[in-house]
Amino acid sequence: MLKTVVASLLISSSAWALDFKVLGPCSETPIAQTSVPATETTLGDFTVSTLTSLKLPFTGDRSGISSIDNSPRGDEALEVLSDTQMRAYGWCVEIDGTQPDVVPDEVKVTPATKSVTWFYAYSVYDAGVWKDYCSPSWKLRTLNICRN
Repeated sequence: MLKTVVASLLISSSAWALDFKVLGPCSETPIAQTSVPATETTLGDFTVSTLTSLKLPFTGDRSGISSIDNSPRGDEALEVLSDTQMRAYGWCVEIDGTQPDVVPDEVKVTPATKSVTWFYAYSVYDAGVWKDYCSPSWKLRTLNICRN
């Protein structure tokens, strides 16, 4: 009986369920959401693997994501507000509610990790200073794609 319990604990500790969400540019309702088995890896590798398995189109790799589900990127992801202000849009990620300060392939996914959320966001450039880093874009809905 003890061998069965120990074997069961060892098997269950090698993989765990991890909640994965993607919030698009225009709504806080996820465009993709799943709970997947996870193993110890990097956030970058986990993200690429999960987006691929969901068949959700994306541009990027293990070190960063520039587009998910054909979201704007490059010049299309810039919103000029004035001669000195603009919003720059792109993808941000939270792991267990915290935004890492390094690229995804430098963040470890461990058995303690419970959730990963990618969300389309903006940062404001104001007279040479970046502000409001990783503010969810669905709160503003100012992009042209949100007006359709």
